[in-house]
Amino acid sequence: MHWPERKLLIVGDAVIGNPPGHCGLLREKVMDDPARLRQSVRQLLDLDFDALLFGDGASILHDAKLRLRDLVATFRGIEPRLSSRLDGRHNIQGSSDPRGPKAPSTQISGSSRRR
Repeated sequence: MHWPERKLLIVGDAVIGNPPGHCGLLREKVMDDPARLRQSVRQLLDLDFDALLFGDGASILHDAKLRLRDLVATFRGIEPRLSSRLDGRHNIQGSSDPRGPKAPSTQISGSSRRR
C-alpha cells in the first residue's frame, strides 16, 4: 500500500526489515515465484516514499528508498531503476522509461508465507 502524501510504503511480507535498518527477502523456499517477487520489488522503486513498513522485521522510517535500492542492487539479472523524476531530497535523477510512468499498485506478485 502506497500513501504518497505521507511518503509511506507498506509492503507486508514482500520485503522484510532484517537486519534492522536494511531490507531483505524471505527465504526462497517460502516464495511462490522468487523471480517475479524480485521484479515486483524492483518496481517499488518507481514510487515516491521515505518510510517503509514491513509485516516482518524493523520498519525503516527515513531514507527507506535508498535501503530498498541497496536490496534491489543485489538481485542478479535485474538492474535497479531509478525514478525518472527527482528522488526527493537526495536529488538523484535516473533514466526515463520509454513506456512512460507506471501507475502505483498495491499488489506485489510472488510473495507467500508458506512454511
